[in-house]
Amino acid sequence: MDEKKLNELLEGTKSKKCEIRFEKSFKQLSKIAEKQPEVLYPKWDFLIEIFDSENQYTKMIALSLIADVIKADKENKFEKIFDKYFDTLYGERLIAAFSIAKIAWKVVEAKPKLEQRVTEKLLAVDRSKAKHKDTMKIGVMESFDRYFEKAKKKEDILKFVRSYPEWGSPKARKLAKEFLEKRGKV
Repeated sequence: MDEKKLNELLEGTKSKKCEIRFEKSFKQLSKIAEKQPEVLYPKWDFLIEIFDSENQYTKMIALSLIADVIKADKENKFEKIFDKYFDTLYGERLIAAFSIAKIAWKVVEAKPKLEQRVTEKLLAVDRSKAKHKDTMKIGVMESFDRYFEKAKKKEDILKFVRSYPEWGSPKARKLAKEFLEKRGKV
């Protein structure tokens, strides 16, 4: 992909128009980030810039793209923003917080050495100031499900998932039960 087209797609992520931000820019950038993260890695500073956006949809785009681009992170730039990235989970904005919960597994996949730190951040989801924590727990469980076999703190994860009877969301309770059944831990 030529530089001009790539820059146009990146700039499109800041558009106020949804069809440009998501349909034209994010979808194409997401495919690039998944299949050729090294193409977007030189644009790391731009991704951090949109990550710092007050617009939650723009921030969500950045969170997702960063999660895919870190596969190409040979300079360990992600480690420098790890806490800032995952502390988004504890903010007041559900869109960004849920995004982190749902895609955290990609960080573990790309950087297995960070698994324990990711797990600790996810287990602390109740620190979030966002409403609808049960929705966030769905995302957390989806991430745990993707990397549970590699996790070092399996018992802590299971304890978290076993707390599902307290969760208000029927979907969260259903996913927790399935998670435990899948592992013979009901």
